[in-house]
Amino acid sequence: MEPQKVPVVLRFTDGRMEKCFVGPYFSHSLRVVQAIREDRSVITHPIESLKAVFFVRDLDGKDHPEGHWKENSPGAPRAGKMVVVTFRDGEKMRGRVLGAPGSGAGFFLYPAEPDSNNERVFVVNAATEGVAVEE
Repeated sequence: MEPQKVPVVLRFTDGRMEKCFVGPYFSHSLRVVQAIREDRSVITHPIESLKAVFFVRDLDGKDHPEGHWKENSPGAPRAGKMVVVTFRDGEKMRGRVLGAPGSGAGFFLYPAEPDSNNERVFVVNAATEGVAVEE
């Protein structure tokens, strides 16, 4: 039986992006990310080279404009603290986190936009400028 592969988009701190697959286990304490490209070649990147790992519904998904967040939409995440993450490149993402961001290499953000192609995002702590908790 072939192991489960989860589609992800790797976003790098230098602006690059790569669509690939990872295994189902992904920890906030990782030091490297090993992924499989669509051509089945294996790539390995140090976590510090990444901005975030986007766990997506499909690799051909659509982008939503920044700030396009629906409040209290059906299907939006309800558990955890609502935060706005500001990346060092100026991009902002809004969603919910469980626990306290800042420990380990990063944390999982569950996007506030339920129609997004992103199911969850592993945000690399070193790529953030700040995380603001909304009251």
